[in-house]
Order: sequence, then structure tokens, then C-alpha cells
Amino acid sequence: MNGMGNRESLDIELPMVYEGVTSIGVILSQDGHIELKGKGKTIFECGIGLDVQDILSSRFTEKGFDIEFAKDFKNNQWIKLFSNAVINPITAITRGKNGIILSKLFDNIVESVIEECVYTAEKEGFHFNKTEVMQVIYLLASRTSSNTSSMLQDIMNGRPTEIESINGYIIKQAKKHDIQVPVNEILYALLKGMEMNDLKNLRLSQQYLLDKANKIQDKQLNR
Repeated sequence: MNGMGNRESLDIELPMVYEGVTSIGVILSQDGHIELKGKGKTIFECGIGLDVQDILSSRFTEKGFDIEFAKDFKNNQWIKLFSNAVINPITAITRGKNGIILSKLFDNIVESVIEECVYTAEKEGFHFNKTEVMQVIYLLASRTSSNTSSMLQDIMNGRPTEIESINGYIIKQAKKHDIQVPVNEILYALLKGMEMNDLKNLRLSQQYLLDKANKIQDKQLNR
């Protein structure tokens, strides 16, 4: 699953659950068929037992995939979340492939989302440089420019998205620290409205967005 907070939501003993992040791009070309669009590294937290690490390492290597067990796994998890918080909702809303993120039209939105995410992560005790994070995300969007994000695939197929554990996670953590993340909230509201696919709820989302836009404008005027 993309995003963060999934482990905590499982109703089982947490020591039985280990997390990992991957950069492998796929599309579900048809029922029962997956088309591989790109291979990146898969990173697991290093708390996994050595016997399981050996099994995973041999299986991944056998199939030509890179694998790593990282002590700084949480940092890798945050970086993946930052990428998903930018690329997934924007591509799902615009119906564009990953490369659409590189358009100048989205410069301010991308920067604002990253700024909010990095500030939220800092409040959680993880420190990132906003400029470096932006470089990572733009490089990822460039390398996967022709890929269709998982969130766009979900929207196109009428499935629930992972917005709750991506931008929704940022919003939840921001509320915990009493900080504002308005652009993440706008993207979240748009996706929830699209998921609902119902005129009444879409109108509620539009009003929500209008209120948020007014707050952003007021904040900019008061700077």
C-alpha cells in the first residue's frame, strides 16, 4: 500500500508487521495481467529477521530486482510519501501521466505541497531539505513521465484511491501539531469528491475548495 499509517491501522500485533517501500511501476493491463513499466529499488526496514532477509534477498536478486534493508527506513518512507502526495493526486485530477508534473502550470502547487509535507515531517522529528526533495520528485516524474500513476488507474477504474494514507496522512499529522496544510487539503477534497462521484457531495467539495482558496488568498495578502 502507498502512503503511511497503514501499519498502525491493522488490527493485529504490530511486531508481526514489517514495512517496505518500492519504486516499481506497473499497470494492470487486463484482469490477471500486470505490465512492468519500470524497476527501482525496494527498501525494507532492517528489523526483519535475518532468515526472512535471506529469503527476500535471494528471491528479489533472482528476478533482477534491487533490494535493501535500511536503518534509516523512515526517511525513505517519508520521501516516498512526498512523491506520492505530489504525483498521485495531480495526475488523478488532470487525467495526465506522471510527466504532467513537470509543466510550469503546476510549479506553485508542487512547491506548496512539498513545503507543507516537509514542515509536517519536521514536526514528527524528520528533517528534509525542501529543494532537495523537489529535485528528487522532478527527477522521478521525468524518469516515469509516460507512466500512469496508481491513483489515476484507481479513478479510471472506479476504485477507492489511497488518498487517505497519502495526503490524508499529512493532514492528520498536521492537525496533531496544529499546523495548516491547505494545498494538501484541497487535493484531498478533490479526490474524495471524485471518489464519491455524486453531485451533492461534489458540490460540498467545491464549496470546501472555495473556502480553502479564500483562506489561502487571505494568508497571502497578510504576508
